[in-house]
Amino acid sequence: MKYELKSLTSYIRRQVKLGRGVKHVPHISIVYNPTPSQGRRYEKRLISDFISICSKYPLMEFRFNGYGRFRNSSAREPAKDVAMVKIDVPESILAFRWDLICRLRDYCELHPKFDQKRNDYSPHATLALNLKPQTCDRIENKLRQLPPPQKHYYLARATLLKNSKILCEYDFALRKSLNRAEALDKRKMRQTLAVIGERIEEKNGFRTGFQRNVLIGLGLGSILLAGLSWVSQGLFGLNAMVSSLALLACSVIFFYSALSRRKSR
Repeated sequence: MKYELKSLTSYIRRQVKLGRGVKHVPHISIVYNPTPSQGRRYEKRLISDFISICSKYPLMEFRFNGYGRFRNSSAREPAKDVAMVKIDVPESILAFRWDLICRLRDYCELHPKFDQKRNDYSPHATLALNLKPQTCDRIENKLRQLPPPQKHYYLARATLLKNSKILCEYDFALRKSLNRAEALDKRKMRQTLAVIGERIEEKNGFRTGFQRNVLIGLGLGSILLAGLSWVSQGLFGLNAMVSSLALLACSVIFFYSALSRRKSR
């Protein structure tokens, strides 16, 4: 998901020629900028509560569902447009968000508009922000030329930010918290993606390891039995020959199935 969003933002910047002032890291906001009311005194508590709540939830799935825009208004700044990817989330992600809000609002400042009600949440992935309406119109026209994003993804990690930098992350695939260095470690990310890849294969009906071993074992066993039957055909006549050919056909099917699934990885 992260790489597809980055690819989209790069496409937008090239096509619309956005300036450096509107460079943006694509993201999905769960809770908007929770800030401890007493600064560093409650920072450790914030990290502890964040990890505690994340650890209660499994690897959760969501879906991109088309492109869109909205007007981001502020009392201090003139209204600007935001280009986004719409997201459909399951009840589990809504519950995760509300658990975070209920735990953090006792000692954190939350957004007065977006983080006050359970169902008042429109999840989206921001592609570009602080846009003039004419610029957002051009982006929308370019996005309409692309296939609509309707893929399923997993919420692999949740990130707690401080001054736009990673303070802490929780990895739902590896079931562990990560500090800033670990969160930026590419080897860790490969481990995360490997676990998600196995989950996708299991969901698609491929039992990764065990199923392949069973198929290969059955294939080798069938070849052995076919060979023994073929050798003994002189003792038992035509029926034995037919049986050995049937076993050999089964072995080819099992072997082909196992190797095909192996190559698909």
